[in-house]
Amino acid sequence: MNVNLVRLYLAIWVVLVGMVIMLALYRLLLTKGHFTVLHVRRSELPLVPGAVTYARTLDRIDWWGKTLTVAALAYGLAFAVGFLFFF
Repeated sequence: MNVNLVRLYLAIWVVLVGMVIMLALYRLLLTKGHFTVLHVRRSELPLVPGAVTYARTLDRIDWWGKTLTVAALAYGLAFAVGFLFFF
């Protein structure tokens, strides 16, 4: 196996893992200081659309986080098996 290809595959994996870490840090910063409360009073009714938007944003971030984590794990395992098999 060509050493340049190994470096390329390793760089791709590092970028995937970096994206997962950056997404986790982004989610942490987004939720820091935010207290999740269920708004049930009539006086809190104007706060509901903002809470829904916030929840949808977190759901999208979580979906991408799970997807990228699975992709990074699968790619890392495939890289490790290929590296051990061909070297």
